[in-house]
Amino acid sequence: MRNKILLYILFYFSIHYNCSGQSMPDSNASGAVKWKYYRTETNLYEEGKFVSGRREGVWKYYSFKHILYKKEKYIHGLRKWTYIYHSNGRMIIYINQKGEVQKRPDCGC
Repeated sequence: MRNKILLYILFYFSIHYNCSGQSMPDSNASGAVKWKYYRTETNLYEEGKFVSGRREGVWKYYSFKHILYKKEKYIHGLRKWTYIYHSNGRMIIYINQKGEVQKRPDCGC
């Protein structure tokens, strides 16, 4: 069952994001699977982990220039928050789980 879920996730993202996925099983026995999506063989797009077929923990998203531009926190597959970063590395936007957007006034952008 878990393999079918992982195949579906890989298929979904390969169609919608034109990325190739690579899974790396966690070293613990919790059933967690680390996952990385690549735009090309060397251009990482996003990374995070799945637990029981759902996103869990902090997911990181990278630009074409390998710069972190977004982080999202998931608990049991539900997004709790999103941070969006400026290219200078400073957080500029916070989005809570209700979708309310807060822009930082001191972002320097």
